[in-house]
Amino acid sequence: MKIHYLLLTLTASALGIAAIKPWVINFQPTQLSQSASVADNSSRQVTPQAAQAVAAKVTVRIKVGEGFGSGVLVGKKGNTYLILTNAHVIAEQADIALTIKTPDRQSYPARRVKDLQVGKFDVALLEFTSNRAYQLAKIDSSRDNFALAEGTKLVAAGFARDANTLKVVPGEVKQLPQEPFVNGTQVGYKTTGDIEQGMSGGPILDEAGNLVGINSTYAYPIKPVYTYADGTRAAADRVAEYRQANWGVPIYNLLTTLNPDILYSYK
Repeated sequence: MKIHYLLLTLTASALGIAAIKPWVINFQPTQLSQSASVADNSSRQVTPQAAQAVAAKVTVRIKVGEGFGSGVLVGKKGNTYLILTNAHVIAEQADIALTIKTPDRQSYPARRVKDLQVGKFDVALLEFTSNRAYQLAKIDSSRDNFALAEGTKLVAAGFARDANTLKVVPGEVKQLPQEPFVNGTQVGYKTTGDIEQGMSGGPILDEAGNLVGINSTYAYPIKPVYTYADGTRAAADRVAEYRQANWGVPIYNLLTTLNPDILYSYK
């Protein structure tokens, strides 16, 4: 029973790696060798390409009825895998079919995990069972979302709607409001390629490949939600800035609000 935690504190200054181009891959598993994962043994810094390869191995596609979204593998209990995604990705109807397609193109029926205790946060958990071995995203439990300074480099991944290829785009943090929005988003980021419909629920990784959040809202949304969790609305000038960024739910907000019994069972 485990969720993978990487107990390594990384500062924003330690992540100053050159920008990389958007990356689209076929929906297939990617082998990540030890030599590819570490760019400099003395600094323990990981290459951007390694973060892209991690995204390829931990991102899943979620079929919801006739619609699609994305998710990330975060835990395992026996042969049962735990997937983190957005609440808006899965429909509210209890009887709607949920299917997970893993990086090796296998499909599995999925079920919701209830009793999340995350309020109105745009977060959901799914489970599926398989005797195959899949890589789990690494979560650095020593960090919080405020360790992500403006300018921190990242990659965002997911499956665009009606596409069978994983899209991975580099970017950087642009907005970090002190208070999360009502839907739990708190990390605003810009990417070199668009975050599209269908990429919701996909992972946001730092350049070391750690899971720091999940995609939730793309830039210039039709119905933006820029009301803070305390009920106050963002000022008009701030809304104009917020609309230019994609927004994600930081992993910190999930870990501090999730029902601890769920964390314990997958620990």
